[in-house]
Amino acid sequence: MLAIAINGYAQIPEYIPADGLVAWYPFNGNANDESGNGNDGESLGAVLTSDRNGTPQSAYAFDGASLISGFCEPNMDMSIGQALSITYWIKPQSFPVDYGVGLFNVGAQGSIYYDYAFELGYTTDDPEAGYPYFLAGTSLFEENGGNIAWQKLSLFEWSPVTLTVCNGDIRMYMNCELIFENTSGDLFPVLADEAEFWIGSNGSNQAANDFFTGDLDDIGVWNRCLSPCEICGIHNSMLASTMVDAGPDVTVCQGDSVTLNATGALGAYTWSNGIVDGMAFIPDSSGYVYVESGGDECSVTDSLFLDVAMPSEGVDVQFGCDSLTWIDGVTYTESTNGPYVMLENEAGCDSLVTLDLTVNYTTYSTLDTTVINVLEYYGEEYTEDGEYTVYLENQAGCDSIVTVKLTVEYVGIEELEVGPSWTVFPNPARDQLHIQSLTGDAGANIHITNMWGQLIWEDQITDHGSLDVMKWPTGAYVIQIIGVKEGLQEHVRFFIE
Repeated sequence: MLAIAINGYAQIPEYIPADGLVAWYPFNGNANDESGNGNDGESLGAVLTSDRNGTPQSAYAFDGASLISGFCEPNMDMSIGQALSITYWIKPQSFPVDYGVGLFNVGAQGSIYYDYAFELGYTTDDPEAGYPYFLAGTSLFEENGGNIAWQKLSLFEWSPVTLTVCNGDIRMYMNCELIFENTSGDLFPVLADEAEFWIGSNGSNQAANDFFTGDLDDIGVWNRCLSPCEICGIHNSMLASTMVDAGPDVTVCQGDSVTLNATGALGAYTWSNGIVDGMAFIPDSSGYVYVESGGDECSVTDSLFLDVAMPSEGVDVQFGCDSLTWIDGVTYTESTNGPYVMLENEAGCDSLVTLDLTVNYTTYSTLDTTVINVLEYYGEEYTEDGEYTVYLENQAGCDSIVTVKLTVEYVGIEELEVGPSWTVFPNPARDQLHIQSLTGDAGANIHITNMWGQLIWEDQITDHGSLDVMKWPTGAYVIQIIGVKEGLQEHVRFFIE
């Protein structure tokens, strides 16, 4: 079996700036400096635990009596450039009262002074040491008391914290937000011979007031000041240039207010059109709006489309027979164009709908007629006396109820027609109807009835005659012809189309 050992360093995340990096402790199974600069640490009682993402063996837990220590390489000397940045993720389990806690300290073993230290301190108003605190040089806590952050850490929660010091300008950040700034005259001294660093303790080995209780991870040290853009990238574990998010597109009804909230990047968002992040406003038109974060140094932008939806109006044209029950639940029995309802359109905005209603009604009529043998009425034949109810459709599309009062007179075939002596043509007719004798009769009396037995026309003709039927209704008709000379009767059915 062949075993190969490969020495190397873990890949540093893209969001960790490489420029000026002198130490990087991701705590991925050990306390080594993965920057390659040799500032490796050794755990003295601290144990590996899960990090903020739940990855096991990727952070260190400190129990109030443990620490990580190591000897500093010369690159830990910040006196040359008088610039320093320290960042870490911290999850405190408890805060001591009335004394500070060491987190990342650099100095000579046994000395009460530090080259520099980033600790947790307390304030006059709050004795719990939960505030990020910086000191450097030969000044003790009393002289450095002004360098305590304005914001306290939260117990049992992971928080990213970063310190930058540039020629006495001190700033601290938490979750991308500035939580402290001050100007101090203290400068970094030259790194002490055989200087050490301590993580989780201030190194004076006074367990009663020096050791941290909680979890630490992703500690980084730079010999320059990180920019706010770089800091926010570290706090969000991604490059700041890819982080700003304007949010999803928004649809709002005209006249309603909307609040836009950007996320990510550096905060301090600047929106177009005078929009203020997190503040409600009433937009007056649709269009894209843009948000910028980071200013000139790290300007990143994103956009969303703001759709101002208009309320809609419409007319619902309806026709009803006798009555109509509309969407408002009301039953209307007369024509009207006044009722309205307020609905919601597809955009979720008001939609005013007005009813334009025409109410038509059922018509009633009576046909009282006498016919010979049979009445043909709308496709039905009636051969007996009686009263019949016929349901039709009127011109408005509603019911037309006709009561037919019928009297039927019965005539035999021999009585009905003798001949034929007369002819009627054309049949069916459209404009002219001709009646002509086939036997040379001197004339005849003509009676024409419609399909209901009503008399339509009567007159006397000679041996021939013509009628203008252009304006007569279409349908079936019966001509009764009574010869003047012989008195013979004929009945001829004809049609008008």
